[in-house]
Amino acid sequence: MEGGIRQISVITSWLQTESVDALPPPQAGVLLTEGWASVSLADLKARELSRLAASATFNLKEVQWLNAALAEARVDMEVQQGWLSAKKLDVQFDEKNKVHGVASVELAQPNAFTADLKGGLTDLPGLSGWLELFKGPAINSGAVALDWSGSGKLKPLEVKGNGVVRVQDFALAGNPNHYNLDLETRHAGRTAELTRLSAQFGKFRLEAAGLVSDTDLKLTELSVESGALTLVSGRVSVPLALGASPRPKIPVDRARPVDVALEMKDLRFEELFAALGMKSPLVSGTVAGKVELKGLLAELTGDVDVKVKGLASAAVKGKLEPPACICKASWCRAD
Repeated sequence: MEGGIRQISVITSWLQTESVDALPPPQAGVLLTEGWASVSLADLKARELSRLAASATFNLKEVQWLNAALAEARVDMEVQQGWLSAKKLDVQFDEKNKVHGVASVELAQPNAFTADLKGGLTDLPGLSGWLELFKGPAINSGAVALDWSGSGKLKPLEVKGNGVVRVQDFALAGNPNHYNLDLETRHAGRTAELTRLSAQFGKFRLEAAGLVSDTDLKLTELSVESGALTLVSGRVSVPLALGASPRPKIPVDRARPVDVALEMKDLRFEELFAALGMKSPLVSGTVAGKVELKGLLAELTGDVDVKVKGLASAAVKGKLEPPACICKASWCRAD
């Protein structure tokens, strides 16, 4: 493979989506390539890669595409003794937004691999140009930190590793809400353990822990909170069909049961309405409730239990009659 320098505008010919085709070519940028390969013709004909030796470098520099900028993206690869190794996988948008990785994969099946990825995108507004390039909104604020390392094999897919993703104060133009995410995972085989999931969207925060795979989503701990107030807590178990072919529009395994149990403990009307951003009601009191859903998706059954206590109103200067009520309902879905 011969080295060379080519204008970055050729990249647009590699991407076939209509959104990219409609864009003007980049104003600036170069792609530098360099490499060599050594393999016998007999091995090449037999597709015997264990004795292949090669080295290649791809270096994308000083890209300017409308308001989107990329300082450098570099990949250094080599092939030795049946392994393809990426000694360097670096992307630097600017001084504050960088991603670094290394990886290696065995060319023969089962394609064992190792990988390590670290990133610090500490100034997400600096990446706004890339969203704007595809008609997306500008980023007003935010930062992302990620750290993942793992190993396994590709055929069949098995992964063992650990990862952390943290998003802080993410906000888009035109949206008053700010978002935060704190995710810690452990992978084993085809299953990822969510050791910690904390996601904040506006006034609300989701806390969860559990397991997820291509066949199951099991959140053994789940709560939705607003400030110090827990609105709902419980557990969720949903059978997934992510590996089905063809994949259904709703990727739920209809042959296995769903199990959902949610509970809202005694909440005062005024604090509940305040958490939901609503005006205080004309009555006071507390509300509690439980929801349970079980069964196959086509034959789902459920129970709803709502209790309201201590009803009173300043308008009538005292308790309402009756001061409490209990509502229970059951339902069954059959397609």
